[in-house]
Amino acid sequence: MHGIDRVRARLTKYLVFVFVATAALELFGVAYFAARYGVIFYRALPQKIGSDTETFAEVAPPDYLLHPYFGFTRVPGSTFYTGPGPSAKRRNNDGFDSERDFPYKPSDPDEIVIGIFGASVAAGMVNTDPESFRLALGNIPALSGRKITILSFCREMYKQPQSLLIFAYYLSMGQTFDIVINIDGYTEITSGHRNIVSGLEGGMPSIDGIRWIEARWGMLRRQAAKEFYRSMAEAVLAKVNLFIRWNRSAFLGAILDMMRIRIAETTRRLTSELVKQSASADPTEQEPVLLGREREAAGNPAPLRTISALWARASIEMNDLAEKSGALYFHVLPPNQYYGERKFSAEEERIAFGGRGRSSGQLVTDGYAELLRRSKELLLHGVRFIDATTAFDHIEGPVYSDEVAHYNQRGNLIMQSFIAREIARILAEEGRTTVGHQKLGKAQ
Repeated sequence: MHGIDRVRARLTKYLVFVFVATAALELFGVAYFAARYGVIFYRALPQKIGSDTETFAEVAPPDYLLHPYFGFTRVPGSTFYTGPGPSAKRRNNDGFDSERDFPYKPSDPDEIVIGIFGASVAAGMVNTDPESFRLALGNIPALSGRKITILSFCREMYKQPQSLLIFAYYLSMGQTFDIVINIDGYTEITSGHRNIVSGLEGGMPSIDGIRWIEARWGMLRRQAAKEFYRSMAEAVLAKVNLFIRWNRSAFLGAILDMMRIRIAETTRRLTSELVKQSASADPTEQEPVLLGREREAAGNPAPLRTISALWARASIEMNDLAEKSGALYFHVLPPNQYYGERKFSAEEERIAFGGRGRSSGQLVTDGYAELLRRSKELLLHGVRFIDATTAFDHIEGPVYSDEVAHYNQRGNLIMQSFIAREIARILAEEGRTTVGHQKLGKAQ
């Protein structure tokens, strides 16, 4: 009898120990997520961490291809995502985030074709919810009752004059447009400045995009050794992400999240080493990519003026091309967290400035001021310029998704409506009651 009691007492002690240890580990997991993400695990997951883990594509070397006119593009047929959902789609014949191949031929004579140009900020506005953007534009009185087709010619890191060249190329290929919306500014400043201070022409494609291509070629030439670890990391992360989404234990979730972060950091480090190797490698081992030397030398005392002048000239040329082709051209300078009077909550500050504060983006602050100064030239040349830098000033709640100018879904939807309203206002001021190749004219 005493033996049974001893066994029972020992078993009880073990069970209590296991319970206390499990509770302690679970509390550790809860504290981890509260400190790292500012959320209570059981309320916010798996959506919170599941969505964050989808950003690995930004860490791994993207599948870029060199394009003889555009600088670079993505692999045709590769995957992109559109919301809400999001749902996976296949990039078109030229590597753009569109299910329609280019040039696109309208099937309806009353169809309105709207081309969107720009970099990742513009792409986000289209991809976040294409149907909502189409409906917002369809609410413009001059477009009422018309079939709206949106074509995205956006790509991350694109900057002027890439949009100008892409626009001219597709016009020459027979693409028709009724409305052209160019949404740019941030990449011109950041990538253009990086080019110039590196001694390269500010008007050349982003040096970062070209280096990704060189890095990818380097991987292929070294029997894809680095490609192997990237693929392995993606496969492991996919499984980790799956466990994260279905897991309900804070401690196990913390361990999985730390694994995800470690894998991503390791891949980022290896990728960074790969880029450095490509930059320092024997030029004869790299494909020839002419980026051009900055004509004002690397010591250009006013790179932002050089950038803004190029930005303005390219936009004026796009406007002229659009006018000659029978399309209406609108140029949008979107909001940026480093410029303007928007008040940020503590939560959004962590997201929008990466914990470094607004002063960390002084280049963008100065650059935006320079672009706005230069925008007066656009207006003088008849460009329908939309200053959207204040669009978020009186919006409460988070609208930014990171510290490099991208918006969350709410921010993108707000911008869709803002742009549609501004276009409607401009068309009304011009007295336009209809738009399109079939009915291009003003009210009599």
